[in-house]
Amino acid sequence: MRLEHIMSPIQENLNILQQRLMTIAEGTGNETVLEAVTYFFGKPGKFLRPALLMFSYGAACEGGCGGDQEVEVDGQTRPEILLSQAVEMIHSASLIHDDVIDRDEYRRGLETLNRRYGNKSAVLLGDVLFTFAFDLLSEYFPKAYARVLTTTITQMCASELIQAKGCETKADYLQIITGKTAIFMSACCRLGAMLAGASPTQCEVFAGIGMDFGMAFQIVDDMDDQDPNGLRFTGLDEAASYMKRAMAAVDTLSPSVYKESLRQLGLFVLPT
Repeated sequence: MRLEHIMSPIQENLNILQQRLMTIAEGTGNETVLEAVTYFFGKPGKFLRPALLMFSYGAACEGGCGGDQEVEVDGQTRPEILLSQAVEMIHSASLIHDDVIDRDEYRRGLETLNRRYGNKSAVLLGDVLFTFAFDLLSEYFPKAYARVLTTTITQMCASELIQAKGCETKADYLQIITGKTAIFMSACCRLGAMLAGASPTQCEVFAGIGMDFGMAFQIVDDMDDQDPNGLRFTGLDEAASYMKRAMAAVDTLSPSVYKESLRQLGLFVLPT
């Protein structure tokens, strides 16, 4: 199934998200920041993390949750779009920093910011996206939302430090991909459920879906890239085991188009 079809229930939201990302630097008064941010977001990625957040939000709302009453938005933009914007800016900042660390020169068929502007400017531009994200969070959302993301970023950085020291065992590998990828996808699902007003128990269910989805996603990605550590320590059978657990948790959700979208997204990542 094509990704465009899977995203169709939230496509309008994703279009608005892309428009907002393209204009986030307009108020900075800095031409370099405006040019670089517009260039970076000019060719969008798959928006998997915003999709996980929006699908989780929709599924939790369809399950009877009434929304987080402490969230106050301007009435013009839906809160799930604003929260997805913060998530995508944090994800993008991490990609920009990763490109500097890994000395990558191309992403999505375009020059990376470090190749185009230099390492120092790229690091600073990634920092700018972090500030944009947390400024948005502080304006519209209770502290608990930022706390989820700061905890996530800490774990992401810790996993990069483990990877920098060297991946010697399967335990190292699993810890690295948990921090690099799965913990962020888990946070996206958790945030979507929180925004819907889900109970702590329900939020944990959604967080677990994101965690297992993220583990499967990263293993599949490592297999596709012929990553030596991935090939050494794991394989598609283990990815399938994680995805099976994620889909079993999805099965417990109330029927909705968003629940079905989560299922289809799992099949997109790891076809049966």
